[in-house]
Amino acid sequence: MQPGGAEAKGLAEILVAVVPPIDEAEAAGLPRGFKAYRVGMAQCWLLALMNSRFYQFNLEALYGAALPVTLQRFYFEPQFYAGMSPVTGVPTGPGTNGFGAGFPSTPGVNTSNNFTYATRFSPGGQVSTLNLGTVAGFGKLFSSGGQLLMGFANEVAFNFIGKNPQQPTVLSALPISFVQPLLKGGGRAVTLEPLTLAERNLLYQVRLFALFRQEFFVVTLTAGAVQNFGNNFTLAGFSSGISGNVDPVVGFIPAVQNIAQVEIDRRNVQFYENLYRLYGELIQGEASGLTPLQVDQVLLSLVSARQNLFQDKITYRNSLDQFKMQMGLPPDTPMVLDMHLFAPFFEVFDGVDRWQKDAKRTMDQLPTIISKFPVLEDIDVEGRSVLGLYRNYDAERRVFTAEDENPLEDELQAAVRIALEYRLDLMNQRGALYDAWRQIRVTANALKGVLNVALTNNIYTPPGNTNPFAFLSEAKQFALTLNAELPLVRLSERNNFRMAIISYQRARRTLQNIEDNLKIQLRGDLRAVHLNYINYEINKRVFELNVRLKDQAFEQIVAPPAAAGGGNVALAATQTTNLLGFQGRFYTAQIGMTTAYQAYEQARLIVYRDIGTLPYDEWEAFSELFPSEYNGPLIGQSAIGGPRGFTPPSEAVSATPASR
Repeated sequence: MQPGGAEAKGLAEILVAVVPPIDEAEAAGLPRGFKAYRVGMAQCWLLALMNSRFYQFNLEALYGAALPVTLQRFYFEPQFYAGMSPVTGVPTGPGTNGFGAGFPSTPGVNTSNNFTYATRFSPGGQVSTLNLGTVAGFGKLFSSGGQLLMGFANEVAFNFIGKNPQQPTVLSALPISFVQPLLKGGGRAVTLEPLTLAERNLLYQVRLFALFRQEFFVVTLTAGAVQNFGNNFTLAGFSSGISGNVDPVVGFIPAVQNIAQVEIDRRNVQFYENLYRLYGELIQGEASGLTPLQVDQVLLSLVSARQNLFQDKITYRNSLDQFKMQMGLPPDTPMVLDMHLFAPFFEVFDGVDRWQKDAKRTMDQLPTIISKFPVLEDIDVEGRSVLGLYRNYDAERRVFTAEDENPLEDELQAAVRIALEYRLDLMNQRGALYDAWRQIRVTANALKGVLNVALTNNIYTPPGNTNPFAFLSEAKQFALTLNAELPLVRLSERNNFRMAIISYQRARRTLQNIEDNLKIQLRGDLRAVHLNYINYEINKRVFELNVRLKDQAFEQIVAPPAAAGGGNVALAATQTTNLLGFQGRFYTAQIGMTTAYQAYEQARLIVYRDIGTLPYDEWEAFSELFPSEYNGPLIGQSAIGGPRGFTPPSEAVSATPASR
């Protein structure tokens, strides 16, 4: 018997799933009704900045790169020393060839500290003396390679044998020495090279940390794949070793998409439960044409839907635990993710359900409902719209067309031009090429002969004097020393020079290779954006078609045409198969919409990251790319009454958030 309008409306109310609100705590693996913290995108971003171990690892790497700079600069500062026979002396920096290290030479002055005693039968006779030596002074390294050492040396001697009336005897000296290499080891290029290299390495590390902050933004929110994520820069190129990241890489949006899929599963299960309950009642009537075969088909779909729901819950729980660890939080932190980002999708799904319950619905109303899906954010490349080429939608042919392919190539070239200018790792690689060129000049200096000029001047106090400061101009020694060596044996230096030339050529080819790979990467990134955009728009069309197909099958179930006898059985079997098939496709289309949105957001952020225009400041990048989720950097704000997306536990606290 064909049901009337009221009966059809009643069947529609039964078939259209009405799902109770999701228990977010239960979906996350917590006890049902557990009061956990609900955090949104901005809060997760703040937690990652505060707690991420990998972020701190890279920050410490930047600090470590600054330490050699302080040491190299220290070598060029006046370095003082003082003490009783100190053993450290004036440090010798790299590039100084060891000239002038230690203390100035002070012939005749014993600066050691010792007490010597020997009997009269010992070799040398009886000795009983106490010698106290003190030194003080400073050293200075000049950019030309010259080293100046000035000091004060004093010897105080007590002789406990004999009848010397003057005790103790004092001998002091003012040693001054200056050494200047004129050929090998001399000149600013050689002397300043270690300092230049340390400062440039620090600059490279600063750039890499800024690049890491761009990568960290993308990885935290979308889990985009990054080659050698967070690696340190070396002179030979980029290290391919262990980057230091031991935490999972999941991303906020993929984790939220997992819980959105759980919600879609719940709606799917509810539909099959309603349909199974309806079939259980209709099979009691002989005119329905239903057989146990159709009931078992519905039951099989219900069991499969429940299995998918359980599997997706496990997937969400695993991804949530991994995302907590990615943020630097313990996996047992009582926290759930806010689904606000995917709320527009469920508004459309609810709109479709309301439309399907309406007995006066028409197919013309569907496009209005479908249009409420989120509009994808465009990407601007030198004033060019990345999505503009494919937004020319032909409604008649239902295809996306680009009228001319030349603008597409211009867009790709523009992206490459921007990346070549803004990519920080390319700046570092160009710097490495210049470093390799500079090494040619440094190694060439070692091929020269040796010509060093050394000046020494010592002023002494008279012997047997008790005044340590009674210096006499007559008691001084002056020496001018000239060291010269012809460059006859330079095989090792020649090999180093030739390897420096080869290293420069290798660095040049490495830069070319990196630039070419960057071009390929960017072209692939932009094409991925185009592909994901088209997939998203096509998925919207597929979703609409699946709604139409499901509705037509739904109409046949709600208001089947009159039939008799075996015709009802065949018709019921066909209607059941159609409805189950279209519901399965509708379920797939729902998941396809959320998955396509996640894939596009990931591709969009990867373009900004790879093109090099993503802001270095994390909150500036967040505000530019997710303006609807941004309410300030959240630092210093109160938790209760804070920004959207954060829901603290109720006053009757059931959960105590873990802390580090």
